[in-house]
Amino acid sequence: PNYWAMTQNNLGAVYWDRIKGDRAENLENAIAAYHLALEVYTKKDFPNYWAMTQNNLGAVYWDRIKGDRAENLENAIAAYHLALEVYTPEADPIECLRTSRNLGNLHFKEGNWRPAIAAYEKAITAVELSRSWSKDDDRRQEIVRESIDVYQNIVQACVNSNQIEKALEYLERSRSRRLVDLMASNDLYSQGEIPTEVQELLEKYDAIQQQIDQLWEQQQRDSHTEGKELAAATRGRAAMEARNESIAELEAQKQEVYKKLRSLDRVLADGIQVAPLEFEKIQALIQQPTTAILSFYTTNKDTYLFVVRQNGVKVHIYSGLGLEKLQAWIWEKWFYSYLSSHEEWQQQMPRFLEEVASKFRLGDLCKFYLKDIKELILIPFY
Repeated sequence: PNYWAMTQNNLGAVYWDRIKGDRAENLENAIAAYHLALEVYTKKDFPNYWAMTQNNLGAVYWDRIKGDRAENLENAIAAYHLALEVYTPEADPIECLRTSRNLGNLHFKEGNWRPAIAAYEKAITAVELSRSWSKDDDRRQEIVRESIDVYQNIVQACVNSNQIEKALEYLERSRSRRLVDLMASNDLYSQGEIPTEVQELLEKYDAIQQQIDQLWEQQQRDSHTEGKELAAATRGRAAMEARNESIAELEAQKQEVYKKLRSLDRVLADGIQVAPLEFEKIQALIQQPTTAILSFYTTNKDTYLFVVRQNGVKVHIYSGLGLEKLQAWIWEKWFYSYLSSHEEWQQQMPRFLEEVASKFRLGDLCKFYLKDIKELILIPFY
């Protein structure tokens, strides 16, 4: 029976992906095969296979062509929820993320913002729990990056349901996890009890950084004093290339020291899951009513600007100004001239800033959101 059920599950997957034949009929065959698999894959005897088949069944019901559309969606939702009875964040964060993401995407596509948020919240719990289990900083960043669509969708769903404070919390969770970890590490050593090994690495890190700074300063001086003769220019370029190679080598050494430091960090080494920043803590950074925080966040489709003041938060949406379009524009108008000619870049800066003001409608922003503001704290997207 086990192999039979496995074959039925595989048959369902093949029918779901089948190209030939009638698409609607292929999906019906997939549903039938998955239901047959569930006759053996019960929750009691085969919980993981049962949950896997429920997740697959949910996906096929979502795609189903025949039958009542609303009923198909309800069946898909029910199947995903059944799968999540087994796929909890603690028991299986990877599969929990996959199923919760599917459920969230279903609700998101249908415009059901609150259930979409609930599903994405479970997915993010799974992401951040599995992230806390990793002992490697780079892998931690990678785990969040692989799930960035979940964070983007929950931010948009929160904005669409007018939960602006929650939207701000989740956008900061998507990009500030390492910073929050480092803040927590700093708190652990707040009394100055730094282990000897850590102290030695910190001193080594600082020494390498000083060497890098000296090379950069020398390069800046040479760029201002270099003569116009061809020989001098040739020598200047050769010296600059040599310094660039030295800087690159020192940066690599510094990164290795940093990795050793992080491996000794209690937050990383002990797998401590640090609580994310809450809106109240973000707002508490504002000491005066004339101060505001501007937090930019760009998704694949749009750019959001959150304006945080002592009396609340508002969001301004730049529809259609997504990541690819914005990056292409900045590259064309800003970085290309910077790389090709510093002089030309400086000359074009006033015009570029005017275009920035126009594209982001800074006049309206100041008029409607920043009236009486004297101090701005800018948090760029990265």
